Amino acid sequence: MYIPEHMPSLTFIRTHLFDHEDFNRASRISMRRIARYMQWSRMVVYQPKFITNDLFKDNTHRLFATSMEYTMHPPLYEVSADWQRSPCIIPSLISTRLVSTGRSTVDLETTISTVDSKQLLASLKCKFTFVDLQTRKSDVLPESFKRAVSKYPTTQGLGRFTPVERPPDVFQYSFRVRPSDTDFNKHTNNASYLQWCLDTASIAFLEGRLSSFTRDPLYFDVYQMSMWYVGESFMGSLLSCSVWPDQKNLLMLHFVIESKGKILFHCCIEFYSGHISKL
Repeated sequence: MYIPEHMPSLTFIRTHLFDHEDFNRASRISMRRIARYMQWSRMVVYQPKFITNDLFKDNTHRLFATSMEYTMHPPLYEVSADWQRSPCIIPSLISTRLVSTGRSTVDLETTISTVDSKQLLASLKCKFTFVDLQTRKSDVLPESFKRAVSKYPTTQGLGRFTPVERPPDVFQYSFRVRPSDTDFNKHTNNASYLQWCLDTASIAFLEGRLSSFTRDPLYFDVYQMSMWYVGESFMGSLLSCSVWPDQKNLLMLHFVIESKGKILFHCCIEFYSGHISKL
């Protein structure tokens, strides 16, 4: 249950954090769950005054998240660890703010904080693309929407993700998309892609291909995740995920997911310092 509060370019939701399913096999907060949780909050952004019904009235278009930058702040891990030791209700505040608009894009910024201590737990900068559901290509935002948001202050949106060149002989893991990996749009979303990246990192470590890590990366606290959703995949699709460490930052891993030689997803995950060997 939540209580929405609307401002011209900002929406708040009061809700409760954490459930047993929010934790992974390393007993740490699941990044996939956090990613889905924060993007779930985007749904309420359709309700404030700056969103017009013209965006969705004919059910032929939809906003899809295409570029994301998550930042996990230290209090997230402190609060989640406290919850695991003693599960309780933790009132939290999710806020979503309009940042900017483009020809066919809308940039939003979402934060999660605790209500009582006002600690910032996580933040997300996200670029959504207005997509024609029939052609599956981007389309121009309606003029009525542009007029509606033109009166609100905006800042520079999320910059384009810059992929890192993939070195030769990187570790690759192949898999098939299961029915349960798809969402109501009948495709895989960025949260599924993210989970495959994390799984690939764990398997790469198990195979001895991440020599700079002294433990499974799942045991590390994530600092930042940057993603670029390039293309869709569907139930039954055969995919492969590549992972390799950054050449300059041992706390960073790069990922690419592809199908039949076509890149579908880029991801970069940086961890807080932990069990990293100094090469």
